[in-house]
Amino acid sequence: MAAQETMVKRTLIALAAALVASAGWGLGARESTALSPDSMAFPGVRPSPFASLLRHGGSVAVVYADRDTTSLRVIEIPVDGALPKEAPRPVFVDKVDIVSPLGGSFGLHASAVVDGRLHLLYLDREKEDRPLLKRVREDAGGWRLELVEPFGPPVGVLVGVDGRPMDVWAPGSLLLRGETTNLVLRERCVPRGQAVLLDPERETPSSGFGFWDDAAGELVVVLNGPEGVQSSAMSGVGPVFALAETPDRGLAAATFDPGSRRILLLERDAGGGPFRQTTVTVCDGTNGLFLAWTPSGWLFVYDEVRSTPPGRWSWELVILSPGPRTSGRPRYRRSVLSSDPSLLSGFRALITDGSIFILEMRDELRLLKTAAP
Repeated sequence: MAAQETMVKRTLIALAAALVASAGWGLGARESTALSPDSMAFPGVRPSPFASLLRHGGSVAVVYADRDTTSLRVIEIPVDGALPKEAPRPVFVDKVDIVSPLGGSFGLHASAVVDGRLHLLYLDREKEDRPLLKRVREDAGGWRLELVEPFGPPVGVLVGVDGRPMDVWAPGSLLLRGETTNLVLRERCVPRGQAVLLDPERETPSSGFGFWDDAAGELVVVLNGPEGVQSSAMSGVGPVFALAETPDRGLAAATFDPGSRRILLLERDAGGGPFRQTTVTVCDGTNGLFLAWTPSGWLFVYDEVRSTPPGRWSWELVILSPGPRTSGRPRYRRSVLSSDPSLLSGFRALITDGSIFILEMRDELRLLKTAAP
């Protein structure tokens, strides 16, 4: 009897393992590959929770706010070649807070490259009772600054058919800046944090972005296409998400479902219709996601909170890259970029010219670079 029970248990374990493998789940630490990416430190920088990483000409631009200098700054690093050990001298944009203590929205901004020049929309606080929304654009002489009214948190920057930037912000409703008047995209809107670009690597105008709306408790997607700028809600996606275009210019989203502890992928063709949902992998917990299409399939970057007994935690930065696909669901290779007991509050990522750039946001900033699969 004992031998039969042992055989049954072994059979069940084998079946469970086969099911997990066929679903592409269960890629544990022993099946992970430890990567050794290039690493660039930002010495002396205490960052805000908000940062941007985008392609700017032959460089990757990092936009961040420094708590010690209460300033918004930009650093550019060439796309080609290895990363320097330390970040080059930053370009000062503006002092964005002079009142202590710093608020929770310190450093909040939206960014885009418009006609080859950086365009930033950001919060400033000149006095305790006077918050401002500012717009700056790169100019031959430095930065050209303007105030944006009415005041509200920045959400995104799009580009019109005439090549002019179109600011999107939320002073209670979601507004799109027009030539003569502002267009209301949503009557009531309370964005949470920074919006997520569909295509941070694109130097031509962005096709859109998404953000979590606390007023409605849903993901809002703003798309900029031939028919103009349109906003819509996307169901089935939680506050932790990433967006990307499908190969046929459709829409895809990755999201974390805390109830099932799974990262999910939702895809919809360019022609519209319902989203198709598949499970990507099991995850103990994550604060951020990145999604991008590669010639081999979908690539994911996420941070995973893992328990390291006794009573300790570790934050891993993980790349999930598509493996060879024979039939059924795709299989993924799990690679660990970094693992550290210090809190990973977030990250930004983009893929360009065969490399993945990832801005790691802990107590300090660190830029990582590794070859794209």
